[in-house]
Amino acid sequence: MKHLILKKEIQLGKVTVVPETTKMPFTLSELVNYMSFPTNKFALLALSQLFKDKDNFIQKNFNKKFSADQLLIEAGYSFQHTAQDNPQEYLTEVDSAWTDFLRKMKSTLMNVRYRFLEQKIDINPSKLYQ
Repeated sequence: MKHLILKKEIQLGKVTVVPETTKMPFTLSELVNYMSFPTNKFALLALSQLFKDKDNFIQKNFNKKFSADQLLIEAGYSFQHTAQDNPQEYLTEVDSAWTDFLRKMKSTLMNVRYRFLEQKIDINPSKLYQ
């Protein structure tokens, strides 16, 4: 059930962070699928841009489960508050970072799609009309 809620919210481009969301594990592969992008080498290349070219991290952990806050930390985000000290402020920070991360991920994956379309047009524009 939680995965369906997360999937729906990710497709809308934003996840409302609640304590269950930060504890709910998901993989990079699932996240790419939720963005309606195939899990292939192009998705890995796009993710490497988000994770500051941590190619080994992405290839080793593409199917490893992470919570949202763990994934954000691996992507280079940092948080001033902790879940134990000030949970509400921590969730606000995670929510803001998660929104930014999803925006960057969507933009990166869309750029990959646009490059394919541009290449397709450059290679054989007449096939687009057949």
